[in-house]
Amino acid sequence: MRRLAMSLTAFVTFAAATTIVRPAQAQAGVFDQIKKKADAAKKAADDVKRKADSTANAAAKAKAAADSAKTAAGNAKTSVEDAAKVMTSSGGAPSSAATQQGTSSRSGTNTSAAGANPASSPPAKGGRAATPTASAGGPQTLSRTAAHVEEQVVFAGEAGTPFGISPRGQHVAARTLKGSRTVMVDNGVTGPPFDEIPGAGQGNFAGAFSDDGAHYAYVGRQGQQWVVMNDGKEVARGGPFIQKNSDPPIDLIGFTPGGKHFYFSTSDIAHGKFQFFFDGKPDPAIQDPVQPVISPDGEHYAYVYQVNKETGNPLPALMVDGKRAAYAGSDPHFTADGLHLYTKMIVPRTSAIDVLLDGKPIMRVGGVDLHMAPVGSLMLASVLVVSPSGDRSMFLTIGNKRVPNSDCHGGNNTAYFSADAKHWAVKCQDSNTSTWIMTDGKKGQEYQAIGSDVLFTADGRPVYMAIANNKQLVVAGDQEYGPYGGGVQLQLAPGHNDLRGIPQVPVVVAGNHFGFIAMESSGFTLDRIIVVDGKATKAVSPTDLLFSPDGSHFAYVEGRDKRVVVVDGVQRVPALFSHDPADVPAAFVFSQDGKHLAFASAQGAGKGLAVAIDDGLFASGAGSTYDITFTPDAKHLMWLGGVSGNRMRVYVDGEPVVEFDQPAGAQQNAEAWWSMGADGVLTVIALDGGVLKRFRVTPGSSSVDARSRP
Repeated sequence: MRRLAMSLTAFVTFAAATTIVRPAQAQAGVFDQIKKKADAAKKAADDVKRKADSTANAAAKAKAAADSAKTAAGNAKTSVEDAAKVMTSSGGAPSSAATQQGTSSRSGTNTSAAGANPASSPPAKGGRAATPTASAGGPQTLSRTAAHVEEQVVFAGEAGTPFGISPRGQHVAARTLKGSRTVMVDNGVTGPPFDEIPGAGQGNFAGAFSDDGAHYAYVGRQGQQWVVMNDGKEVARGGPFIQKNSDPPIDLIGFTPGGKHFYFSTSDIAHGKFQFFFDGKPDPAIQDPVQPVISPDGEHYAYVYQVNKETGNPLPALMVDGKRAAYAGSDPHFTADGLHLYTKMIVPRTSAIDVLLDGKPIMRVGGVDLHMAPVGSLMLASVLVVSPSGDRSMFLTIGNKRVPNSDCHGGNNTAYFSADAKHWAVKCQDSNTSTWIMTDGKKGQEYQAIGSDVLFTADGRPVYMAIANNKQLVVAGDQEYGPYGGGVQLQLAPGHNDLRGIPQVPVVVAGNHFGFIAMESSGFTLDRIIVVDGKATKAVSPTDLLFSPDGSHFAYVEGRDKRVVVVDGVQRVPALFSHDPADVPAAFVFSQDGKHLAFASAQGAGKGLAVAIDDGLFASGAGSTYDITFTPDAKHLMWLGGVSGNRMRVYVDGEPVVEFDQPAGAQQNAEAWWSMGADGVLTVIALDGGVLKRFRVTPGSSSVDARSRP
């Protein structure tokens, strides 16, 4: 389960969800301006109507214009009423926001550029310049057109309180005290009191989130009973809680993929009794800890255990979906579609193993590794063969059908599949100096070593890095590129929003396109070549080669002193501000449709920061720029900016829309607290005014087309 456990790092007090408001004087000025606009709009509507009445031939066009003007007047009137309500409800008092000292590594970065006025940039063609902003602690002019912001307090408690954030920020859970009892606060709702809420199962933070972020479950103790809570409701209860050797009574808790089903298991080690619960329904009690294997579709499960242990002659058994199977099998593997279950069974009084498909033997082998495709029912097997002389080799099967010419003396237990499972590849190390890749049954060229995983283009070509004569080269299908004396330059794998543990890769692939950065010589030089689909382009110190999601464009950063972003090997866009290496995702981002590219930049010498997009800029009053993100429809661009006073602002299409003290997690793991939804709504979890809040930012009438052109 993906989750994030953290703690509040400053004193936190209870507060209700509020919107950020302006001082009374500033709001009064805004009120007057809006009222004047409303009066002017109404007058314009009356004038248009008179013209429509006097000219019959132009009536239709005039009526449309009149309706448009009336709509503008109505909107202005609504804005006036909203402003009045805010002043009435808040008394015109500015919101307080205690500065926090948090886990973010960004606070105070590049403060010399903070406070730059974005109004100094030229107005956009067909649009307008970004709204001026104010320094932290002063009046905030936050946009009413760029976005609608929903704000919810999800936790207010004491400093040091541990909390967890689910994927997509849908659940924020914090364990805290209520009087002498312990409670879990989930999305601002306080659960029932417990004597104890311990961590439970697999190192989870006091429970588990589903991988889709929609559900949260945990375990509490009331007296000598354990209580299982799922989405705020009690779903199971039992005892005793305190067991011999202080063993935890709940051994496992979690959700199947997609949050479809909830499960947990109880543990009584002292009495050798264990039981698995699936959607609240208990399986028969067994004598071994439960280690379930869940099908990829989240609908089925299986686990291995033993029976007759008390006799001293235990026998293997298999549980499938709550029922003991009619056969015994070990090492269960579900196919990706969940329709079939592969297991293994040792043949009595032999060294052979039977491979079972849904309980029926399909082949007898000396040893086997099973590889399941990511979709469908395809299974590859690496079968071990031991000759009478003791020599060991392996060959491949698809199901139980042997793949011709797949024999490999050094082993072929690493398999790769294309995303649609129409293509597969296996790495074979035949000896210390002979390694090759078999793709779809065709043996590839032998190399000294294979130095990377195998990726697939959309048309099924395998792409990987190989080594020959101690030099590196890239293989794409039947074509070789290189060898390169200085090797192939590694870079972070694209598509990640968490810098922790991201693998480095030599080749990037998108659609039918592939690319890499190579060093032709082994000398100390910054000269490199960018190779995209076999075409080489010279570059100086290039990094961050990346394709757009649809593969239609590529870009990289190059240059030693003056860095530029190079698009499609031709267009060169100055990168006036160095990308913060702690930021995620990459140095630049493409929109989902590949039509836009954006990155952190600056307006020019002494003019403050900006976000560059295509041939324009969004000026920013921020002193730092992070987490540049397009909405899925590519119509809006959002990012996070650091401002003076260690405050942070969310910008939408160049306009600040909400401000808070600090994000709820470290920058290196932004996916936990910064999440763009498929609907184009950004969810941000942050500390503000001494409480933990969830902000949901929905884009308004602005767009990426409002950018200014230098």
